[in-house]
Amino acid sequence: GFLKFVKLNVTPKITAECGKQVTLTCNVSSSRHGLSIKHMNWSQKNRSFCSVDSEGNISHHMHTLSHFHCEYKHGQLSLIFKRVQPLESGDYRCKLQSNQGAKHQYTRVELQGQCPQPFLFRQTVICLNTILLGCTNKESLILRLVLISLAKLGKLCT
Repeated sequence: GFLKFVKLNVTPKITAECGKQVTLTCNVSSSRHGLSIKHMNWSQKNRSFCSVDSEGNISHHMHTLSHFHCEYKHGQLSLIFKRVQPLESGDYRCKLQSNQGAKHQYTRVELQGQCPQPFLFRQTVICLNTILLGCTNKESLILRLVLISLAKLGKLCT
């Protein structure tokens, strides 16, 4: 089929210092004319960070605790972490669905050095707000109580 014409290039493995900016790029090309992208996304395990539709519109999926944004132009989807944290280390998948078939590629982010412990309260507030954005008031109240007790145990947002 068409698939041998479609190429997906992702950033090779990145080793970054904690707190530095990290950019993962995923680039689509085809040696056949008429490639049209139906859908592209960056994900880690089952968490989708962002996706692009056939019109080139980006959707950010903010249910993650990470501070990130995505950019898209001319068949390239970039996932940018402003200040990379331990949470963000691991394998990432870029997935493409196109009129010439589907493909995916993996890359990896590894952190080196110690991550300085941020001021816990400030970090916890940022973290809680990130999670609570998607909640109704009643849900968020219950969640907040659960999360605050978790954060106190230092299990979250550190």
